[in-house]
Amino acid sequence: MKRFFLIAIILCFMGCEQEQSTATSTLTKYIPRKASVIVKTTDLKGLQSAIKNNDLIQAFASTRYQDFLKSTTPLLKDIRSKKETLICYTQIGNNTYDVSIITKATPNVFTPDSTKITQTKLDNTSPSITKIQAAEATFYTLEIEGVFMVSTSQLLLENTLREQEDTAIATDKDFITAYNATSNATASILMKGSEMDDVWTTLYPKTEDHPLRNAFSWSLGDLNISQNDIKVNGVTLSKDSTEQRLLIFKNTKPVANTIDQITPISAQSVTAISYDNWSTYKNNLADLRKIDPLKFEIKSEDLLRTFDEIGSIQLDAGIVIAAHSLDPTLTEEAIASQKEEETIYRQVPIYSFKEKGLFTKTYESIIKTPSVQRYCILDNFYVFAAQQELLETIIANYQNNATLINSEAYKNTKSQLSNASSLLRITNTEKIPYANLVSESDEKVFKKTAITDYPFAALQLIQDTNFMHLNAVINKNENTQKDGAITQIASTKLEKAIASTPQLVKNHRTKGVDVLLQDESNTLHLLSNSGKLLWQKELDGPILGDVQQVDLYRNGRLQLAFVTPKTFYILDRNGNEVKPFPVSFNEVITQPLAVFDYEKNRKYRFIITQGDQLQMFDKEAKIVKGFGFTNTDSEIIYPPTHIQISNKDYIVIAENSGKLHILSRTGKSRIEVKESILFGDTPIFKEKNTFATHDINGGKISINTSGKLTRVQSDNTTNTIVNTFGNTMTSLLENKLIINNKVIELEYGTYTTPEIFKVGKQLFITLTNTETSQVLCFNENGKPIENFPVYGIGPAHFDYLERNKNVGFVTQGDTNSILIYQIN
Repeated sequence: MKRFFLIAIILCFMGCEQEQSTATSTLTKYIPRKASVIVKTTDLKGLQSAIKNNDLIQAFASTRYQDFLKSTTPLLKDIRSKKETLICYTQIGNNTYDVSIITKATPNVFTPDSTKITQTKLDNTSPSITKIQAAEATFYTLEIEGVFMVSTSQLLLENTLREQEDTAIATDKDFITAYNATSNATASILMKGSEMDDVWTTLYPKTEDHPLRNAFSWSLGDLNISQNDIKVNGVTLSKDSTEQRLLIFKNTKPVANTIDQITPISAQSVTAISYDNWSTYKNNLADLRKIDPLKFEIKSEDLLRTFDEIGSIQLDAGIVIAAHSLDPTLTEEAIASQKEEETIYRQVPIYSFKEKGLFTKTYESIIKTPSVQRYCILDNFYVFAAQQELLETIIANYQNNATLINSEAYKNTKSQLSNASSLLRITNTEKIPYANLVSESDEKVFKKTAITDYPFAALQLIQDTNFMHLNAVINKNENTQKDGAITQIASTKLEKAIASTPQLVKNHRTKGVDVLLQDESNTLHLLSNSGKLLWQKELDGPILGDVQQVDLYRNGRLQLAFVTPKTFYILDRNGNEVKPFPVSFNEVITQPLAVFDYEKNRKYRFIITQGDQLQMFDKEAKIVKGFGFTNTDSEIIYPPTHIQISNKDYIVIAENSGKLHILSRTGKSRIEVKESILFGDTPIFKEKNTFATHDINGGKISINTSGKLTRVQSDNTTNTIVNTFGNTMTSLLENKLIINNKVIELEYGTYTTPEIFKVGKQLFITLTNTETSQVLCFNENGKPIENFPVYGIGPAHFDYLERNKNVGFVTQGDTNSILIYQIN
């Protein structure tokens, strides 16, 4: 009843446009004795039409589910029944199923094209079986007592004749109860519990998890299919005095589910159970284990009885257990002897935990329960895990409101469910680990299946007096990309403190981005956008400014170019030095590397700044002889800038003395700027057909191509920080953020320089309050981006995490950790 139960129910019947069943009471006795799955319909053509027109089902048309059901196609295409019809799947070998269709015998119920088939009467039975040989398949028909049957197996029909007076399924009380509960829905699906483990293995041959093994006796789901949604409502039955696992909920009542308040949106799945009475649950567990309830003991029972909901949350990096406390005071009293504070993460204490196998011994029959060693407390939730990093992921997403309860897409799914469940399963369809379920070739097909409009699949079982209600839904949500929730998808710790602002760099292999940063030992680290360390390289000093990306060989493969105070480096994708680099210098490099690509043809020029000295290099690490400007009268304060106006190239160099040089490609003066400028922190930039900057007071300075300088005074002080991108300008004065003249009052604090990032067509203006550890973000109109601020202690860098999709950003999370977020 755990992973993908809903997916299994739905996809078991998806790929064929020819499968459903309706049966009257006279039909059930002809169901093959070992049938695993029975589909009943009263509108065969309506069912086929619904399947054909459902977007999700058609999305899976090319997967192995189509193959699983391909034998149904030749059987159904010639059936013209308007009566109740049953489609039965019976295992005949390892991962092989035969199909039988049972319906009322009426004139023209079966109308194959006689010119394309061969019919042969087999005389070894009475009534006789007819063999149908068609181009695409061989199958068999039988008519008996007004019932028509067609099957892919002769043996199944022969067994039907021999066993019809004593068919186990037709006389099974739970089957009868389930069958009588079927409705006039699009179809009804009946599943035999004792056969479900084999069905699961057939669907998912690589799985090590068998959630349907010995779980129930019979399960019925009435299936309603629309163009956008698939919904299942029904019942699940278990036999008393058996070891069927769902009996653990017998005589309990479910409580309202709260697990979605703590489950990250980025989680693969969550499975939660609830009950209103611990003693009843414990007695049921004793019965399942064949132990006298009076002698049954569970360690730390005083702690467990304070929880009413237990959830197993599957993250990418592992499983956490979240338990909802009925009364935190009682829980604290019960757990006091177990805990010992270890550390603090984001102001949340994390404790060690002695009883590592507590949940495994108590809940392993229903949910995945790993050994736990640590826990933390978030409001009324006690969250347990084996590794601290898993708890940190839960804490981060909880604090950032990046949990299911805050997802509009999930709310759409939740609205189709009851508020309380004995067992609740939510699956993030984008995170289904096909590699753990099917073959490598099948995995590739599944990954190409477009189901992004169906973000969540949900299943719930609700205990009633003698049975469980079953609800399941997978519904289309066309606004999933507009959700806006911010999810922390990775948190990676380094051995040493981080010294540089983490930067996103393009990955020419994946077409996404990686994370580049340097630690205090000057080691450069490259991590994937999921936080995995790809490589590290020791450098001879700290990198000045941002790392530039170049394509030296003009083949689409990108290299990393940068300088330290002593050396000019160019590294390839794997962190190897690109020859003839690196280049070492005797004099100290004082400005970040400047990279010019005049014609956008990747014939790069690299400018090294050393105080008041300049050197220009080509991709062979040779000095460019045609560039004649080598030094200034005072120190150069920004990296030299290349600006193009009206198809003319200008190289702009600013001195500490206030002198501005505007040069040609060869280094000769192209525009004479006579006035001195009191430069601030804003490098020279292009604004329409002028050169622009902001002085130390935030005043606007514009220089036209004749060298005329225009000043616009500012009321700001010398503490003003200004940044620009295209027509967007930001400035920060104490607690006032100004975006295109709109003033935004921030709480008082210490802020990083506002940065502007363009991702696709969207602008992100971001800065970080380092006192409160909050990353803020606004659009170009000064409106806060939804779901910000989020946690971070340093500047954030935005880009697409994958090729033109999934906007995300990286920021520093601690002295030695980085956080990667995704904006959904």
